[in-house]
Amino acid sequence: MELKTKQSIINQIIQKINDSSFIAIAGHVSPDGDSVASCLALAMSVKKLGKTPVVLLEDVPNRYKSISGGREFIRTEPPCDTPDLFISCDCASKERMGKFEELFDKTDETIVIDHHISNTGYGKINYIDGFASSASEMVYDVIDTIGNIDKDIAAALYAGIIFDTGALRFKSTSPQTMIKISKLMEYGIAFDEIYADMMLTHSYQAAMIFSKAIAKMKFMDTAPVIYSFITTDEMKNASASRGDLEGAVGYMLNTEGAEVSILVSEISENESKASFRSHKFDVNLIASHFGGGGHTNAAGATIQANAEAALEQVLSLMAERYDCSID
Repeated sequence: MELKTKQSIINQIIQKINDSSFIAIAGHVSPDGDSVASCLALAMSVKKLGKTPVVLLEDVPNRYKSISGGREFIRTEPPCDTPDLFISCDCASKERMGKFEELFDKTDETIVIDHHISNTGYGKINYIDGFASSASEMVYDVIDTIGNIDKDIAAALYAGIIFDTGALRFKSTSPQTMIKISKLMEYGIAFDEIYADMMLTHSYQAAMIFSKAIAKMKFMDTAPVIYSFITTDEMKNASASRGDLEGAVGYMLNTEGAEVSILVSEISENESKASFRSHKFDVNLIASHFGGGGHTNAAGATIQANAEAALEQVLSLMAERYDCSID
């Protein structure tokens, strides 16, 4: 995105915030580190402007406990009153807001802040940058322009950027990302503890379900694609939550010889989530086929089938499209 265009959009966002009193900020269903961080950081910033924020998120996984500022704004159910302004963060589509989508549609003034290339721009103001490392980096630019970053906001933004860049490893990490990370560290945040919480620490339940997914990995016969699946029964036996599978599909991609990794996790007997990662192949195209989306190298979709049936559909499509799509 051109700097002039980007700054113009940011200025429009700030003007809408200044013109509003009650502001709803929502992340996506099954919120990850970037979704949680971007929402809470923005909520803390608008609160400092004298606004009343509410952060609409499903239950936040315990592994994100280092994002502590702004927790008092979190609500798991839509408010009774319609907000003056609704801002979605890290949501590639309205549907990704889950039960908060209806409130978004009822709100007159809406803003979308997102870094997914599949986002079509469903807000009245759309700040979408498919080259940004994370929604948290984009929110950084907004709050930095406002000029009220403090230690708690810096900690949240640092956590979100670290999470969505795989600790600054992914290709979306730019020189500007590194500059922003260094500026956030100047606020005296506990960056080492944040890194450990976001990238290293996991529960016993997470270890159990993670190891189950890894143990079931297989390669496709016709392409360098590695895949696995997890059923609801396996989740229950491990007493695991959906967030406990986070990172598994990325770990699978590190397998020698793998160019694409696929993990299908069952939500119910008629619904499954498919997660995709790749080195070169555009997995966003595969996710989009199933109504999902994301990035070139990381995407996801919900498929109306149990895990094994959903996996069969995905592998069939991969077998059809891999050879003609890979560089």
